[in-house]
Amino acid sequence: MTAEHLALLNASIDQIVELETLDGTRFLATPLFVYEGEDNPDVFFLPVERGASGNLKTAETGQSILLEDILAVRTPTQVLA
Repeated sequence: MTAEHLALLNASIDQIVELETLDGTRFLATPLFVYEGEDNPDVFFLPVERGASGNLKTAETGQSILLEDILAVRTPTQVLA
């Protein structure tokens, strides 16, 4: 992840973004907390899914992913347009 993507992730707490992992998987998420410490830097987020009618639904159970496993972070204007 570039410094620009990390900055966008930190600026997007409680907002919807698209995360792309190193293996090419893309998904919507609402970041809640970015941990940048030495031991396992990661982001804790709520997954977001698009419903059949196109509406977005945020999960109630959080997940996390290591920052080193994230290739890119995109804004809603890039994702939801």
